[in-house]
Amino acid sequence: MTLSPVAYRLAAGLAFWCGSAGTLAAQSGAPGLAGTYQTDVALLENSCREAPVRPMPTVVKHRTGDSTIALEHAGLEYLGVIRADRSFAMQPRTIEAGNVTYTITVNGAFASHERFDARVRIDVRGPGPTRCSYLVGWTGHRSTGTEGAATPSLPRDAIMRFRWTSAGGVESPSGDAAPHGFVVRVDDSAEPVALTAHHVVERYRGENGAAVARGVRHAQLVPAGSGAAPVVLGSMLPLTSARTIDGESWDRDVAMFSVPRSSTAPALTLAPDQAVEGDTVWLLAAVRGSSERLHPAVVIISRDSAFAYRYVRLSDGSLTSGAAVLDRSGRVTGLNVGTVPVTPERWARFESRFPGCCEEVPADGVVGIAVGARALRRHLLPVASRH
Repeated sequence: MTLSPVAYRLAAGLAFWCGSAGTLAAQSGAPGLAGTYQTDVALLENSCREAPVRPMPTVVKHRTGDSTIALEHAGLEYLGVIRADRSFAMQPRTIEAGNVTYTITVNGAFASHERFDARVRIDVRGPGPTRCSYLVGWTGHRSTGTEGAATPSLPRDAIMRFRWTSAGGVESPSGDAAPHGFVVRVDDSAEPVALTAHHVVERYRGENGAAVARGVRHAQLVPAGSGAAPVVLGSMLPLTSARTIDGESWDRDVAMFSVPRSSTAPALTLAPDQAVEGDTVWLLAAVRGSSERLHPAVVIISRDSAFAYRYVRLSDGSLTSGAAVLDRSGRVTGLNVGTVPVTPERWARFESRFPGCCEEVPADGVVGIAVGARALRRHLLPVASRH
C-alpha cells in the first residue's frame, strides 16, 4: 500500500511519545526530563509498500511528580502515562487521512533520565480488505544546552528600542540607554500590538508625576542599529491585571500599545504555549558589548505564573526589559522583564518556590525572567481581540 504524506508525520511524531514518558523518573529523585530529545530510528518489521521513518526532535512537557506527560512533535501534541517501573504504554491513536486509517500503538521503557527506548507499531488500513503494518524502534537521547537547537530566523528590523514623550514634554531615554519593545500578533484574527515591560512605563510615571498618569504619549519603537524609520504607536491599551515586577510575581509586568493599521512594522507571532524546562530559547535584544542579536538560554522554570531561563553566554542583561524571548520556531514564548545574577541563595529560593526546577547550582552566570506565553495570552488576548 502506498502511504499518504500523513504517514510521515505519524510514524515519526507518535513514537516521540515515548520520550515524554520517561519524565516520571523524576519521582524517584532523578532530574526532571522535560526538554528536547534527538531520536534515532530503525525499521524493524514491514508489510507495507512504504514505511516512512526518519529522525526528528521532540519537545517533552512534564511537571516533576506527575504521571501524565505531553510532547510536541511535527506540529502534533500527544498525551500519555508512565508506570512506577519506568515502563510506559500509550493509548492507541487512530487517525484518518483520506481513505486510509492509521492506528498507532506505543510501548517501551525509560532507561535513564537521558535516554528512552520504544517500539511503535503503525497499523494501516485502506479501502476494502487492504491492510498492512510496520514496526519501528526508537532510541531517544536528551539534548542539553543549545545542542540541536537551530537559531530561529527573524524578520528584518525585529529588534526595537522603546521611546516615548510624556504629556508634559519630558522624553524617555534614547539610543542604547532605551529599553526594548516589539510588535506581536496575539492570534490570527487580532490586530498586531506593541509590547514592553510595565515597569518601564510605571517607573517613568513615578519619576515624572501625574502628568503621565493616564499613560505615555507619542510612543515609538525605534529599530536598533538599522537606521530604519521609527514605528509610531497609538494609545496605551488598558490591562487591568498589569503590575510592575516585584519579589513575589513577575507574570503581570506587561504594557501594551496599539499599532496603526497603516504601519509596516515587522510583527512577531505569539507562541501557543511557552517553551518547557530544559529547552533552548533566545533573547532578541541589542546588548551592550555584544554583536549578537539572539542570545541563547536554557529554560529552568516554565510554569503558569513564572518563566525563567539561564543564559548560555550572556553576562550583562541590562536594558533588555521589554525584549522578546523566542522559541526555536521564532515565536514569542516570553516578554523579558529582568535579569538576576546566579547565586546559591537565589537558586535555593527558586527550588523552594518551584519544586522540580533548577537541578544544580551553576558556578556563575545570569538568569533572565519573563512573562511567559501562557500569561501573555491570558492578559492580552481579550484586549487585543477587542482592539
